[in-house]
Amino acid sequence: MNNNNLATFSPFMGQGKRDADMKLNHGTTAVGFVYQGGIVLCADSKVTQGNVILSKSMLKALPVGDHIMATVAGASADCSFWIRTLAWESRLHELKYGEPLSLLAAATIISNVSLDEWDNGRNLYMGMILAGMDESGPGLVRINCDGFIVRGTLFAVGSGSERALEILNTGFDFDLSDQQAFDLGFRAVCHASIEDAYTGGSVSLHHMVKNTWKTLGTKTCKELHENFKKGLNYAGEGEDEELLPPKRLKLV
Repeated sequence: MNNNNLATFSPFMGQGKRDADMKLNHGTTAVGFVYQGGIVLCADSKVTQGNVILSKSMLKALPVGDHIMATVAGASADCSFWIRTLAWESRLHELKYGEPLSLLAAATIISNVSLDEWDNGRNLYMGMILAGMDESGPGLVRINCDGFIVRGTLFAVGSGSERALEILNTGFDFDLSDQQAFDLGFRAVCHASIEDAYTGGSVSLHHMVKNTWKTLGTKTCKELHENFKKGLNYAGEGEDEELLPPKRLKLV
């Protein structure tokens, strides 16, 4: 069999390389922020390829180790592979040096991979938020698909990131209580699901404090929207106005 035929074979309409190279829209929404009680990470679960919904149950916030978590946006294959690779590198570092991999070191690994792919004429369709605790305290790092690293305290990635930031920038305050922070994370991703067709499914929220993390719950976007529309919090309970942040965008 001719190798050239193998190289140009495409499952899309059988028209060869032109179809294999076509670009399809995909998206997600993931957010993370640091507040006085630790770090909150929140992400949706919808997986799309163009206008086709492939899944509504993908985990997009994953542990890299006991002290680092990551949220991902982009191509599912790239995200899944490099998160597993990063978790392997983190564990290998702990076994070799007797100490956990630092947050910036983990970010540098992904950045170097992205830059190497770029230099070789390829591109990783992946945006990532790394959240972790180290000697300097809680921190967030965002890595773009071109390997650019930004360290900060509030990020959103994915096709719905602009919509999520509308809620985060309005309701965020460093002195939020735990319940306020959890509500803000759910609210940001839920708002993005309304405005962005590629965001949806369920929303999972994860909380990091000290060197541990835990998943606090998963809510469907439909359930969240109904609760927020009624003026309730993410859990469907009435909100105490005294506990609300000074600013808040209401979903309608």
